[in-house]
Amino acid sequence: MRLSELCEVLTQAGFPAQLDGDDRAVRAVNTLEDASEGEITFLSNPKYLQAVQSTKASAVIVKEDIDVPPSVAAVAGMIRLPRVEVLLPRSKWRLFFRTPKN
Repeated sequence: MRLSELCEVLTQAGFPAQLDGDDRAVRAVNTLEDASEGEITFLSNPKYLQAVQSTKASAVIVKEDIDVPPSVAAVAGMIRLPRVEVLLPRSKWRLFFRTPKN
């Protein structure tokens, strides 16, 4: 699924989403630390900015009021949302992607 498609789905579901950066394709959701190419992850708290700088995710869903360093924005597509935490339960993401088995 492309990030632009995910933005549309999220917006239609009542979560206004805005694409910021490249319209990348993603196939799964994972944590900041475990994400790899083709996966999307989350940044809902600025205390995890260090982790987002080293993630290998292709895209990050970011709380709209968090300033992401340009170095991250250059390598990962971003979706900005007012409230990222409402999307954190993995059960919600099974509708769109496979989730890793831990």
